[in-house]
Amino acid sequence: MSAFRLILAFCIAGAANAVTDRQRGFLQGAADSITRSKREIDAATTPEARSAAQRALENTARQLNDFADQNSADADAQLAVSRTFLQAQEPARASPLADRAVALAPDDLDARLNRAQVRYELKDYAGAVADARLVLAGQPGNQPANAIVKLVQKNVAAAEAPRPPSPADSPPPPDAAGTDELMPAPLPAATPAQTSSRELLRQALAKDKIGDHAGAADLAKKAAELDHGNGQALLAYAAAILPSGRADEAARAAQAALDAGFRAPIAHVLLGLAKLRAGDPLGAVQAADAAIAVNPRHARAFWLRAKSQDALGRAEEALEDYRRAAALNPEYSAEFQAASRRAASRPGGVPPPPADAGQRGFVAGAGLAVLIGLAFVLGSRRGAATAVLSGAATPSPAPANYRVGRKLGEGGMGAVYEAEDLKLGRTVALKRLRAELRGNAKEYARFLNEARLVASLRHPNIVEIYGIEEGPETYLVFELVPGKTLADCVHERGGKLERAEVLGTLDSIAKAVDYAHARGVAHLDLKPSNVMVEPDGRVKVMDFGIARNAKDSMAAMTHTALGTPLYMAPEQEDGHGAPSSDVFALGAIAYELLSGAAPFPAGSPSAKREGRFKNPPPGVAAGLAPFFARALAADPARRFPSAGALVAELKALLDGKPAA
Repeated sequence: MSAFRLILAFCIAGAANAVTDRQRGFLQGAADSITRSKREIDAATTPEARSAAQRALENTARQLNDFADQNSADADAQLAVSRTFLQAQEPARASPLADRAVALAPDDLDARLNRAQVRYELKDYAGAVADARLVLAGQPGNQPANAIVKLVQKNVAAAEAPRPPSPADSPPPPDAAGTDELMPAPLPAATPAQTSSRELLRQALAKDKIGDHAGAADLAKKAAELDHGNGQALLAYAAAILPSGRADEAARAAQAALDAGFRAPIAHVLLGLAKLRAGDPLGAVQAADAAIAVNPRHARAFWLRAKSQDALGRAEEALEDYRRAAALNPEYSAEFQAASRRAASRPGGVPPPPADAGQRGFVAGAGLAVLIGLAFVLGSRRGAATAVLSGAATPSPAPANYRVGRKLGEGGMGAVYEAEDLKLGRTVALKRLRAELRGNAKEYARFLNEARLVASLRHPNIVEIYGIEEGPETYLVFELVPGKTLADCVHERGGKLERAEVLGTLDSIAKAVDYAHARGVAHLDLKPSNVMVEPDGRVKVMDFGIARNAKDSMAAMTHTALGTPLYMAPEQEDGHGAPSSDVFALGAIAYELLSGAAPFPAGSPSAKREGRFKNPPPGVAAGLAPFFARALAADPARRFPSAGALVAELKALLDGKPAA
C-alpha cells in the first residue's frame, strides 16, 4: 500500500469510536454504494445506464448528507460522514463536512487530521500542511500527519526543481513505484515570474493577517500583474479591496479570477459580495447560485444568497437560506435566529437590512488565507489579470472572423460577449463555453449534438443560435437581443407585473415552449433570467435546452450535484426532465409574476415533492388556487398537457370565465 493510501487508512480507522455499530454499518454501506455507482458510471455504455448509476450515487450522497444534517451539532457525526465520502474518493463532498467538524470541535485532532487529508486530496497543499502541523503540535509522533507534510514537501520540491532535458530518460525515484496513479497531479514547473508572483501572494497574506489590508491589496495586485494566470492573486486582491468600498473593482477582480480558471465556490461568493456592495443584489443572487452549483453544501454561499434575498425584499426565501447556512455551519445560527425573530414580529415580511450589513465583517474578518484557501498552483488560462487590472474583459483567443467587444455577463455555461460578425456584418452574442465541457470527449460530443438540434429551432419567441465556432476555445454564436431579462424587469417593477403584462409574457413563453416541444426539444431550465424582453415588449426565450444540457454534461464529468433552481420541477432532481417539467416551470413563473413571491423556498426540494406552497399566492384571488394546484403538481400527469393550455386556463380565470 502506498504512503498516500496508508494515510487514508489511518484516518478512516479513526472513525470507529465516533459512531454506533448500526451507524458504522450504514456509513460503510454508503461508501461501498458510492464506489460501486462510480464504477457503473465509468462502465456505462448507454446514457440511460449512466443516468441510472448517477442517480444511485446522488441518492446515497443525499442520505449521507441527511444524516449529517440530522446531527448538525455533533462534530463526531460530521467527521464520520466526511470520512465516508473520503473513503469513497469523493473529497469535494467531504470538504464542507470536514470544515463543519473543525468548526464544531476546533481542538479535536481527529477532525483536523481528517481535514488535512481532504485538503490534500483536493490539492490544497498549504491548507493540508497547516492542519497537519496543528495535529503534530498536539501529537508530535502522529504518523499520518507527518506523512502528509512529507508528501507535500516532496511534491513541491519536485515541482520547483529544474527538469532534466529528457524526462523520459530519467528513472522514477525508488519509492515512487506503484503510487503514481494515487498521487495528485504534480505541480507545474514555475517560471521565475510565477515564483515571484507566489512569493508576493504569500507576503500579501501575511500583511492581511496583521490587518494591513492596503498593503495586502498592493502586493496581491503586483502578484497578479507578474503572473497573469494567478487567479488566487486576483481573488486576494478582490478580498483585500472590498472592505474599503471599492466594490466595482473587486467584482472585476473576482470575475477575472473565475475567468482565469479559479472556480472554487468562494470565488463566486466574493463576486456576489462585491455585487451586493455595489447595489446589485440580483447579480449577487446569481453569483450565490453559481457557488451552490459548484458545491451544494457551501454555507457561505447560502448566507450570501440570504443577504441578497433580504436586499430584494424576498423575506421567505431569505429566511430559508439563513436556515440552510446555519444547518451547514453553526457560525450562521445567530443570523438565522435573528431572521426568524424578524419574520415572527413583522407580519408584513422582513424588511431588507442595511446594504452592507454583515458584509464588511465577513470579508475583513475572514482573512485572505481563509477565503482563497492557499492552493498556490492553478491550471488556469493566461490574460485574466491583465484584463481586470486594465479594465478590459475580452476573451483570448477570439474566434476567427469576429471582433469581440464588451462582456455582457457570465452564466453556468461560461462568459457571454457582444461581438461583430465580420463576414455578415451583424452584431451577435458570443458565448464562450467553460473549459470543463471540453474535458470529456464523449460528453462534449453529446453537448454539441444537442446544441445543433436546438440551433434548428426557428421561432419569433426563441433566441436563435447562428452557429458553433470550434478552435482553442468553443463558442456558441447567438442572436443578440436588445433589452433586459424578465428577472430584471420584474425586479425594477417591484417584484410583480400587471395582469395584462403577465398574460402577454406567459403567452409568448408558452408559444416558444410548445413549438420546441413539438420538435422534440425541452428547455429544462426555464426561468425569468432565461427570458429576454425587448424594448418594444417582444419576448424571447433563450438557452433552449442548452444550459441544462451543459449542466448535465458537467455533472456526468464531475459526478457532482448541481443544485435545484427555484423553477425546476421535482422530477428533474432525479434526472427525469421532460416537456411536463417546462409546464411546471411556467406555472412557477406565473405564480411569481402575479404575486411577487416564489412558490417554493430556495433549497427545499421536499416542499415541491409534497406540494407545500401558499395557495392562493399572496395578493391573488382565491379562485386561482385550483389552477396553481394543477400547474405546480408534483405528479407530471396531473399538470396541464401543454404550456399553451396552462396560459389559456389562466386567461379564462382572470377574465372571469368558468374553468375548462
